[in-house]
Amino acid sequence: MSTFHCTSCGRAIFRSEDILQRITLSSFNGHRAECYAIRGAIDAGSLRRYDVSLHEGWYCCRFIMMRMVEDKFGTGADLLVYSDSVMEVADGQAPPAPVSRRSVVKLGKRDHDAVISAPENQDKLLVVKHGAIWCPPCRHMDAIISRVIERNVLPDVRFFELDTDEEPAIAARFNSRAIPFFVFYFAGTQVKVELRGAQGVDGGLVGAIPEQALVALCQTLSARLRASRTAAAG
Repeated sequence: MSTFHCTSCGRAIFRSEDILQRITLSSFNGHRAECYAIRGAIDAGSLRRYDVSLHEGWYCCRFIMMRMVEDKFGTGADLLVYSDSVMEVADGQAPPAPVSRRSVVKLGKRDHDAVISAPENQDKLLVVKHGAIWCPPCRHMDAIISRVIERNVLPDVRFFELDTDEEPAIAARFNSRAIPFFVFYFAGTQVKVELRGAQGVDGGLVGAIPEQALVALCQTLSARLRASRTAAAG
């Protein structure tokens, strides 16, 4: 038997005998948003509760578990835990120390505008992903962006994230009602972007973007903007 623990802090979340099934909520560009459907958690009452329109949510260090209010995945009243949010530990063993990973900087109302206009970012293309950690397409993009950062294929591009549940005032600056939603900035100003096959709203892009398309878009946009800046300065 075993227990599944939070990958961030090692807290015990649920027992292996409480697993009902493992399901894939969504697949995109080689990434699968997989969940354990469980009948109950070890101490759900001690987790931070945060509900949204589509689900009831429980948070440990970050999002850890949800129950759908609208049964869009056919999971009924089952609790859903993303498989990459927990690690399995055999009974009698201690959970391993969490492994630190390179991550995207999270913006909020206190620093969003300051980061966009910061002097050190004036010659960089900034990409801000509006999303939520419980959202399957957002998790697909988190995986894609992490791969791009690890490969360092976009040295002149910086990625950031904005949680639309935590920062509704910033999210409300745009008319997009779907996530993920990408907003692009250069030299402190939003750059309106279009991408074939992607929905555009208020100059940003709605929906998951394939890795190859994202890299190509950012490379082209960054090169054009930097060249224009150099020409204007000369």
